[in-house]
Amino acid sequence: MNSKKTTFLLSLILIIILILLFLRPCGILNKIQQRFQKPVAIEQTEEVIPDTSTANKFAVNKGVCETTNFSGKNFNHAKHHRALVFKPSAAVTTNNESSIPSDLATAMAVKAVNLWDFSKPFYVYSDVGSKNNHYYLSGFMGNVKALIANKFWENNPESGKTCIKVTYNTQVEGEGWAGIYWQQPANNWGDKGAGYNLTGAAKLTFWARGEKGGEEIGTFMVGGIQGKISEDSDSRTLGPVDLTKDWKQYTIYLTGMDLSNIIGGFGFTVTQDSNPNGAVFYLDDIRFE
Repeated sequence: MNSKKTTFLLSLILIIILILLFLRPCGILNKIQQRFQKPVAIEQTEEVIPDTSTANKFAVNKGVCETTNFSGKNFNHAKHHRALVFKPSAAVTTNNESSIPSDLATAMAVKAVNLWDFSKPFYVYSDVGSKNNHYYLSGFMGNVKALIANKFWENNPESGKTCIKVTYNTQVEGEGWAGIYWQQPANNWGDKGAGYNLTGAAKLTFWARGEKGGEEIGTFMVGGIQGKISEDSDSRTLGPVDLTKDWKQYTIYLTGMDLSNIIGGFGFTVTQDSNPNGAVFYLDDIRFE
C-alpha cells in the first residue's frame, strides 16, 4: 500500500514539473507571477541641478592690451569678481576645470534683444527716478567702504534737478583703489543674465566736474565685466582724466565695438596714488547715442 502511495506522489511531482517546463517557454508562467505579485512602491526623488556658480572660470590672455584685475564687490561686500579694463585678445577656459553643461549654459546666457532706435538717447542716468534710466548704480569695487555715491544731489546739476555726487575717502583703510559700475540688472557680474544690446550706438557721452578741480579719474569705461556665463561682449575705456571745476562733457567712442550684450553700461575707477587726499566729483547726463 505504501509502495502505491509513493509511486503516485512521484508521478504527480513529475507531472507538475513537466507542466512547469511547458508553461515557461510560452511566457504564461511570467504572466501568472505578475498577476499575483505584490506591487512595490517607488520612491520619487527631486531632480538636483548642480551648482555651477563656480564650475567654469575664465582666464584672459593679455594680448596687445594690458588687463587689470579688479576685486569687484556688491553691496554686502561678500563676493569678488574680475573685470577687464581693456578688451582682451582672447578668452579661454582654464585647465582642470569642470565645464558647465551646454543646456544649462544656454539657458543662463540669454541674449540681449536690441529694440532701441538710437536717433534718441539711451540714458544710463538722466535724473534720479527718471523712467529714462536704464542701468543701476550697484557694482561697487575695490575699497568699497571708501566710496559714497549720492544720486540725489541737487546742488548745481549739469541738467535736470539732480546729479550724482561721488566722494572718495582715502583715509578709509583698504585697497588702494575703488570704482563703481552701473549694471543691468543690479549687481550683475555676469551671473544674472544678459544686459542690453546696444548695437547701433556710436558713442557714450557724460558730463563730469570736480569739487576743486584737478581730481584724477583713472578710467571711465563701458563694458568689461568678464568671467561668468553672460559676460560683457566688449569693453572700452577713457582715461586717466583730470577733472575741471566746471562741467565738461566727455565722450567714449564705440566704433568697432561688439555691443550685443553690455552689462556694465558705465563705470569709473579712482586710485589713492592719484588722489592722496581723496576726491569729490560729480557726474550727470550719462547716455548712449
